[in-house]
Order: sequence, then C-alpha cells, then structure tokens
Amino acid sequence: MATTVTSTPRGTSSLTVAPTQNTAPVHEYRCLYTRDLHKKAKKWHDGSLRFHTFNRRVMVYDDAKNYIGDLHYTQEEEFADGVEIQLDRGVKVEVASREGRAATQADGTCHSTPTFNGLHSEPNSEA
Repeated sequence: MATTVTSTPRGTSSLTVAPTQNTAPVHEYRCLYTRDLHKKAKKWHDGSLRFHTFNRRVMVYDDAKNYIGDLHYTQEEEFADGVEIQLDRGVKVEVASREGRAATQADGTCHSTPTFNGLHSEPNSEA
C-alpha cells in the first residue's frame, strides 16, 4: 500500500493514499418510495438512490435531487433490483433499474460512468 505523509499549512500531518486505492464504486438506481406506510392504497413517487459499496450506505433522493433519507444496508442478500428497504424516517423504498456507476474518492469527489441497460457506454473512438 503506497502511502505518504504530507505537511499541511498548519503544521499537522495528513495521510494520503494512492489514487487507485482510495476510490470505491457507487451504484446509481431508479426507485419508487412512499411515506404512506399504514395506508392500504399507497401513493408511490419516483426517485433515485445511490448505493455506496465501501460502507453499504443507501442514500435516497426525489426526482428533483432533494434528499429523502438514508440507511446502512445490513441485509445478507445482495443489493440489486427488486430489493425493498425501509428508511428510519418512515419511508419505504423499492429499488428499480440500475442507471449507472460512479467512483467516490476519499476527498469526496465523484466521477460518473454512465450505463445503458447495465452496460457501460464507451465513447466512439472513430473520428
């Protein structure tokens, strides 16, 4: 593992990990969510969610990218299409199709890799 210790302007040390080792995939899904847990006829809303593979955190957003809620996925089954979860805020979520994949770095930046039907889209190399 390649690590370096650097000095920051305040004189405190900072641990830096090589770029290939401080990224983790984040899977992006479409989802449906509802706050009507106790109603027989629930009203479902479209949304999206991000599943962070390094800490198994699920973050749910509405279509306008407003934060709905999150949780740490602790189930034994694999996180994929069709999984149903319930957030602590009283929101039920059904995971739908996978939209893409991104890579989260330790510094908090995110780099997206768009997919189409689960396949990575490659730029056309012909000019």
